[in-house]
Amino acid sequence: MLPSDIAPLMTHLVGEQGAILGPQLLGVYLRGSLVLGDFDPHTSDIDLFCVVDRPLSERAFEALKAMHQRLATLDHPLAHDIELAYLPRSSAWEWRPGEQHPTLGRGETLAWKEHGANWLLERWAVLQGMQALSGPPPDTFIAPVPPSAFRGVVRERLRDWVVFARTPDDPAWQSPRSHAAYVIETGCRMLATLESGTLLSKPAAVRWGSMALPKPWAGLAQRVPEWKKDGIFDAELNVQAQAFILWAAQQADVA
Repeated sequence: MLPSDIAPLMTHLVGEQGAILGPQLLGVYLRGSLVLGDFDPHTSDIDLFCVVDRPLSERAFEALKAMHQRLATLDHPLAHDIELAYLPRSSAWEWRPGEQHPTLGRGETLAWKEHGANWLLERWAVLQGMQALSGPPPDTFIAPVPPSAFRGVVRERLRDWVVFARTPDDPAWQSPRSHAAYVIETGCRMLATLESGTLLSKPAAVRWGSMALPKPWAGLAQRVPEWKKDGIFDAELNVQAQAFILWAAQQADVA
């Protein structure tokens, strides 16, 4: 069930989508933190998965782009924190590499973007939540995601994080402790997912890491909650976060 402060915004959005697309809009579904149980109104996005009958025409795309720009100016604290994509029925069923779809990122404008393998995880989250803002149940349009495919995507994502951990001069590593906390909780989440074959919420993954990981990594996981809102830059913590990602990759046999 949607939080009471989010429901009116979603009703407004779906109404605007319907006014533009009409019967071409087949379904709008929640994904992300709102269905995984770790939604934080101060830091989380509103993540959606929209299914349309056919690929959007240029006219429909431009109308939706303008609508989302208007929506972002509404007097609502989360109006500019919506992330979504519009997928035709033929593409929604399963992720296929190389496909591009109209996609809206946080604080961005609607644009055609290639969908990476992480969109297989997004489909899993939609099916996990089974929360339709419009349309029939999401499994009408989305195929089940087997654990083997799930784990394969996580390993691929972990390889990307290894590259990031081995690039200490990346500007992101000049961020405060809250960023290092995000890196650590992400590492916990990937390891927990590989073990369980399911995607835990961020808090659940951190609790898992606090109990399941050996020292010193369990200690890092235990302190994630206090670091998440810490604005102090900590170079040593960044080094520890980088080392944790590299260690996690070794445990997952990811080179």
